[in-house]
Amino acid sequence: MEDESRLEYSLTHKKTYKRKKQVWTTDIRYQDNIEEESSILLNRYYGSDGSLSGIPDLQQRSGNKERSNQLTISSDFILPFNKESKFEIGGRATIRNIDNDYKVEEFDDGTWVEFPDFVDVFQYDENIYAAYLIYGNKIGKFSYQVGIRPEYTDVTTISKGVTNPRDYLNIFPSGHIGYELVNNNSVQLSYSRRVRRPRFWDLNPFFTFSDDRNQFGGNPNLNPEFTDATEISHVKYWDKASLSSAIYYRHTTGKIQRIITVDTDGFYRTQPKNLSTEDSFGFEFTASLNPVKWFRFNADFNFFRAITEGKFEDQDFSADTYSWFTRGTIRWTLWKDTDVQTRFNYRAPRETVQGLAKAMYNFDIAASKDILKDKATLTFSLRDVFNTRRRRYKSEGFNEDGNAFIREGDFQWRARQADLTFSYRLNQKKRRGGSRGGYQGGGGGEF
Repeated sequence: MEDESRLEYSLTHKKTYKRKKQVWTTDIRYQDNIEEESSILLNRYYGSDGSLSGIPDLQQRSGNKERSNQLTISSDFILPFNKESKFEIGGRATIRNIDNDYKVEEFDDGTWVEFPDFVDVFQYDENIYAAYLIYGNKIGKFSYQVGIRPEYTDVTTISKGVTNPRDYLNIFPSGHIGYELVNNNSVQLSYSRRVRRPRFWDLNPFFTFSDDRNQFGGNPNLNPEFTDATEISHVKYWDKASLSSAIYYRHTTGKIQRIITVDTDGFYRTQPKNLSTEDSFGFEFTASLNPVKWFRFNADFNFFRAITEGKFEDQDFSADTYSWFTRGTIRWTLWKDTDVQTRFNYRAPRETVQGLAKAMYNFDIAASKDILKDKATLTFSLRDVFNTRRRRYKSEGFNEDGNAFIREGDFQWRARQADLTFSYRLNQKKRRGGSRGGYQGGGGGEF
């Protein structure tokens, strides 16, 4: 069972100047979320012949109440020097606080008894401050853009009364060089350094409790992973279509992997670790087709090889896998004020450091209609139409005694879901997508 409430406040200021495309934008957003989850677990015991063993059922329940608030302040300034040259500067501050009250109980002799190892109020405080500088120019058919983004991250976690502060300052450079060829062709060489910070659930020791023999938790000592990405790409434009292709190489240090360990009693624990490096390289195709005004199609295909190397507690966690994924979106307008969109995703099987991640795919559909003289929008969406968005895997390894284990899992976070949404705009035009450029934040380290 899950109950969630969310409040969001935003304030945006935009200043334009006499010089065309010179813009200063400031955005302040505050979010306050409260989420409560509870589950009841029943363990039933069977004999080797498949019949009930006669041992009384084991009843357990878990409760989780989480409150989070986040304040984000960003400011971006764009200064064009001429038609082809511009300078951008900006900054962003994100302050986030999360309290997670977690408890697991077992029914024993007519009363519920707490598990001391699974009762805690986990606190997570995250402050991220970043700034960026970008300069871009175009000379004839040659264009370039260079940028740099310093970022300071301060994270503190408190669990079982133990405070774990972590902070790091990183510099993220990026650069792009492009050249226009004949017949609407262009090529580009790019480099960027990126970061993937551990998420809240990666750091929270109490992630989820499925039963007393399978425990999933975070790691408060987890560090971010960093990736240096290099790419060579080509784009071809037609009147109503485009096709881009790219060859890329990415080197990641401190790669975060979820590792399964098994003790001598057969209890499984899954926890993320910074234990490896990963080198991945592959090619990607992206296509866009807009033959008529009311129909648009976008799709991409990515094939890659990933080589992972790492060790943990004298065990080798290496993998060398070939895999691919694809996704596509179709959007069409049935009438002037009614849009329909379908989306498909497929991820092929791939080897992991402890086994195999099986294929996953899903299909979504949504329809929206503007009403009340375009001041409101009614949207109906059906996610995972065929109920196939499931994470299936097979893991192999050795327990503390050196004995081999095999574990197979089939996990579905949410079943097929239908949503009906009504939104009303006060003195505000409907947004049609797009972004204003500048710092896009998150964990990318790009511009």
